[in-house]
Amino acid sequence: MHRSLCLFFLLCATLAAQSSGIQGLVTDPTDAPVPDAAVTITNVATGVVSTVRSNERGFYSAPFLAIGTYRISVEKQGFSKLSRDNLKLDVDQTARVDFTLKLGAVAETVEVTAAAALL
Repeated sequence: MHRSLCLFFLLCATLAAQSSGIQGLVTDPTDAPVPDAAVTITNVATGVVSTVRSNERGFYSAPFLAIGTYRISVEKQGFSKLSRDNLKLDVDQTARVDFTLKLGAVAETVEVTAAAALL
């Protein structure tokens, strides 16, 4: 039992040391934060979806993601949905992906293809 517990903690420490993630800010056209925006992060290869929400300062964070290529979309009522494709995460990388939402209907989608800044 003691040995199994040690192996479990070693595995957790190893995974935490090699984790990747995505974080950023969601703002409106005036650079004001957009709280409670839904940020959906999809691993393109596996189809695994993670959803997080921006806080009162517009900040969101999705830690502990597997390496791979991701699609990120952000939506909030009263704004057009915004998405970015082909964000590649490597081991121990935290990508910074900020979004500036435009006023409009949620049915509208704006797609942006640009590289994310590495932190």
